[in-house]
Amino acid sequence: MKQTNFLIDGFNVYHSLESVFRKEGICYKWLDLHSLCKSFIYLFGSDAVLGKVYYFTSIASYTQNVEKIRRHQNYIRCLKSSGINIVTGRFKNKEQYCSNCKTKFQAHVEKQTDIAIASKLFELLFFCKENQGESFCIVTGDTDIVPAIKTAKKLQPELDIRFAFPVGRMSKELKKLAPLSFNLRSGHYKANQLKDPYKLQDGMFIKKPATW
Repeated sequence: MKQTNFLIDGFNVYHSLESVFRKEGICYKWLDLHSLCKSFIYLFGSDAVLGKVYYFTSIASYTQNVEKIRRHQNYIRCLKSSGINIVTGRFKNKEQYCSNCKTKFQAHVEKQTDIAIASKLFELLFFCKENQGESFCIVTGDTDIVPAIKTAKKLQPELDIRFAFPVGRMSKELKKLAPLSFNLRSGHYKANQLKDPYKLQDGMFIKKPATW
């Protein structure tokens, strides 16, 4: 059997979900990532099976909106319970300049995600070195990952690595690097939603936020 591992850029997916909401007026943030990844296994061959799924995210601890943090934490609990491996980064304060109002302001930028995805990819490649049957799918449209992918393919020329582009995040540069990459549609988000309420492995139920 051929294991296919997924590495999900949570921030990229989040902005995709936001853009879908603005365009269609429907919120799909209660996204079942395990089910979503499994639905694309057939693209990797008849002998492919779902391997490990990693979700890279950061808690917006800088915000005064406690409810927003709680929603995110509860969602992460659901993902963990469904078998997703969670990798957390952080937000960093960054001074930015607005050319329109001519003022400086403090913004919050997510850090470490791209490096974390690249690091996890190389970690998995190291441990599966003797198993050339494994494949990898990175769910993102962020081109910051390009150098890592080029290096990985240089080390393993036959490496099967693809991108799943979140809605509205398709990248020609990434597509050129991995021609078998594919686009997600809003219908994929709709078809792969967590149950509401969602039952954790410990028996506790978590209800979907009203705004999601």
